[in-house]
Amino acid sequence: AEIQNVYWQANLLFLFDKKIGKDKLSVVDVKAGKMLWTTDQYQDLTEDNIEYIDALDAFFFSQKNSTVLINARTGAKIWETDKFKGSIGGFTYLADKKELLMVNYQPTTLAALFSGFKNQLVRINAENGEIKWSSMFFGFVEKEVLTRKPLVSLTLQNNKVFLQLDGLQVFDYETGQMI
Repeated sequence: AEIQNVYWQANLLFLFDKKIGKDKLSVVDVKAGKMLWTTDQYQDLTEDNIEYIDALDAFFFSQKNSTVLINARTGAKIWETDKFKGSIGGFTYLADKKELLMVNYQPTTLAALFSGFKNQLVRINAENGEIKWSSMFFGFVEKEVLTRKPLVSLTLQNNKVFLQLDGLQVFDYETGQMI
């Protein structure tokens, strides 16, 4: 099966050639009409487990056993971690700290892919993938009906991480402890 997704923020077209265990991804610059890179290294990718981070010009690919940060223009792996499981439910990039705050979710279409899943809020070094801390959050990530955009808000204020999802949950930025 062939599938295509356009990531307008990145001006990239993802072309998937789906074959069981042999998925191939080709990425095209939509403005230039130029093929940028191709890989068969990542399997079972869908719009539910790909997330673009504009500030880094990079994509997260949520895989069965790890999350990978990929350079959007070259396809080069920047880092990989097995400490964050599931799809990206929401994130905030802290440019001054070069860190990400992220929450995960388990999309129903990929439930079998993520075994041992648990709700996670993580503070992660955006340059090397080092997890500073990981905490459990309560609830589950819901999505807008039409856009399928996750309904999550993550903000940092006064050294506190505010997670808005099924109500408000507050965490200490330094330790990850729920306040």
